[in-house]
Amino acid sequence: LKGITQQVHPSMDVVKADKTLTLFMINTLADNARKFTSEGGEVTIESHDTGDAVEISITDTGMGLDEEELEGIFKHKISGGHGFGLLNCKGIIEKYRKVSQIFQVCTIQAESKKGEGSRFSFRLPKGVLRLLLPLFCLCSLTASADTDDILKASVYTDSVYSNNIKQQYRKSIAFADSAIIHLNRDHQKVYPDDDQFLYLLELSATEPAEINWFHRHLTTNYDMIVFLRNEVAVAALALHDWQLYQYNNKVYTQLYKEKSADDRLESYVSVMQRSESNKSIAMVLLIIFLLLILVAYYFLYYRHLIHYRFCLEQVEQINSMLLSKENDESKLEMLNKIMTVGNSKWPQNLLSVVEQIQHALQDSVAFNQTQHLTIELSEDELRRTEYEQQKLYISNNVMDNCLSTLKHETMYYPSRIRQLIDGTDAHLSAIDELVSYYKDLHTLLSAQAMRQMETVRQECKAVTLYGTRLTGDECLLRYLFEIIQKQSVEKILEMELTEKDGRYVTFHIQMKQLPFRDLFVPSLENIPFLICRQIARDNGEATNLRGCGITAESADNGSTLLHVTLAGSIQHHEPKTINPL
Repeated sequence: LKGITQQVHPSMDVVKADKTLTLFMINTLADNARKFTSEGGEVTIESHDTGDAVEISITDTGMGLDEEELEGIFKHKISGGHGFGLLNCKGIIEKYRKVSQIFQVCTIQAESKKGEGSRFSFRLPKGVLRLLLPLFCLCSLTASADTDDILKASVYTDSVYSNNIKQQYRKSIAFADSAIIHLNRDHQKVYPDDDQFLYLLELSATEPAEINWFHRHLTTNYDMIVFLRNEVAVAALALHDWQLYQYNNKVYTQLYKEKSADDRLESYVSVMQRSESNKSIAMVLLIIFLLLILVAYYFLYYRHLIHYRFCLEQVEQINSMLLSKENDESKLEMLNKIMTVGNSKWPQNLLSVVEQIQHALQDSVAFNQTQHLTIELSEDELRRTEYEQQKLYISNNVMDNCLSTLKHETMYYPSRIRQLIDGTDAHLSAIDELVSYYKDLHTLLSAQAMRQMETVRQECKAVTLYGTRLTGDECLLRYLFEIIQKQSVEKILEMELTEKDGRYVTFHIQMKQLPFRDLFVPSLENIPFLICRQIARDNGEATNLRGCGITAESADNGSTLLHVTLAGSIQHHEPKTINPL
């Protein structure tokens, strides 16, 4: 719509990052580039491999930034320009850098020169195609016949777990069978004379091989076997293979219990038996224990008294601190110092009360800080409003002078040119000079007037109007309906409201006294309706809802039916009227 070319260069680069956040940053930077690129410009999106990272860049041929604007582009919001989108992009990059060491390559930067366009770029760590990992594992397993069977069994056990996560339970059973084969091979290499082997399902009543190995203290990876049996039981349960489930679950439970059993109990019992046999030592210990009880009783009683006095002093100190004339921040700091000194000795009730006082002071400090911040923001908003008001006042004066000059010169120069034309041919040079001067003057004044209009931006806020809640500039929206009212001969206009997608409201206005014609063809009598159409378009541009607009059609009686679509929603669905101004 704006006449800007977008170039997206193909790329095979892979990054390790969140897909949604990455696309959000690309979209935000591309949208900023579109906003600041004039008609006929170009926005380019591409990526480059920098060795340890991938740099994604968005380049435009727009107006560019000077050094002062470029320096603060990621620090604060610029009125009418880059805003919270860039702050969000910077926050995403900073969040990445805090997650892991691999994201330390993440950066975001901007390059620009005034009048030569801008280039925004960010870097993400390089990723690896996930499909290459299983292929690498498969190749590593089949590359050499001398690979350790325990390592192969470990890989197949991990595959059992991975397929259970993916709910591919039959594949899990197949990988478990392969893991058992390699465990048996490893066992046969270590114990070639042993004839007991692992089975995925054994129907005989004999003791499972892994339990027998454990009882005989044979060497193998029992942790892997416990994990494998558990995962096979999970897959069998999902497939409703009850026989396979019962066998693997029984083996898993028995092996886990025996492997986790505490073997220190026997030695502990032996020690206790030896202690019991030495009665003399027991009597000495009993006497010492009685003496310790007496000393502990005395010490605990005296300590309780000291603790009570200590708590009483702390309460008095807190009371005097709270009743002092210090501000809340000083009181909170003093209370924190008091709590750091022996607060572990305080009773729970006192500690709870002190924590409540601390929370109350923290809330008070936070409230005061919020109020102070609110006052500062209000003062900033007041200064901004005063600045905008002065700026608007100057723009109005400049535009008024431009329009007045245009009006005066439009009245004077055409008549002067007419006088020269009616004269002799000797005036041709004067006519050419006068026409060129009039053209330059008219162009200069018109350009200055248009420049003043560009400095004024619409407000975008909620406006309640005719039973609807519209979004846009209240003055322009009310002016739109004023123009429609003035162009109608009727004193009261009836209208119906319809809502679309919860984002648009269409006003269907019947102008019975206005004969139907093409209201939006540039002409003197259609200027009010052209203004209305521009207001509707500006409303769509300000709210980023491009469905806003105004159309006209002929009614059954030959009158005009206007359809005005604006951004908003309907609050009340009863018929509405536009009262006389």
